[in-house]
Amino acid sequence: MSDHHAEPSEGARASNWLWALVAAVVAACLAVWLTGMSLAAAALLAGAVFVVYAVVLAQFWEDPPHGDTHDHGHHGH
Repeated sequence: MSDHHAEPSEGARASNWLWALVAAVVAACLAVWLTGMSLAAAALLAGAVFVVYAVVLAQFWEDPPHGDTHDHGHHGH
């Protein structure tokens, strides 16, 4: 196999799920505090935020490819 292709991503990492959980909890807390939303509605909001944030992170948060074909001015460093 050629070194010109990036290795496949390992998928979701534990830190991604942690960030999604933090975003969900913060969203729920802010919703209850700022709007007086009920806890049941805040829990639904937190669930939605968690799912959306986790999906976005799983799709777009990848390690940079190790076999980059562009030089970027490093010239072998």
